[in-house]
Amino acid sequence: MPLLERICRHTLTTPDAPAMILNDDVLSYLELDRRSDAIAEHLAQRGAGPETVVGLCDQPHPDWLAALLGILKAGAALLPLYTTYPAGRVQTMLADASVETVCVTGPPARNLADFTGRLLDCTQPLPPEHIRAS
Repeated sequence: MPLLERICRHTLTTPDAPAMILNDDVLSYLELDRRSDAIAEHLAQRGAGPETVVGLCDQPHPDWLAALLGILKAGAALLPLYTTYPAGRVQTMLADASVETVCVTGPPARNLADFTGRLLDCTQPLPPEHIRAS
């Protein structure tokens, strides 16, 4: 069963169950679904979708999973970007994949300093038009 389908099933059957626990932060399936929907909508309205690639930094944060799911829900391909990669390698990866948006869940890593596209901080509330009621 695909990942998005599994999470949707858990959201419907156990919405208040923890989907992710990181240190003291707990994210329920319902909250994960709402956050990832808002991120997907935000990305889609900025052109993300099939035939596009969105970067995702590997910063530990509960919203990292929401960003990952949001990218997939928008229909875009995911390019994982590790903070340990040298800046030159990251820039080459971003250019080769024609990445216009990178999702972050913390301050942008030093290896993104030369990135000229959009950075989406997925830890910040998105404008109300991007948040759908369930």
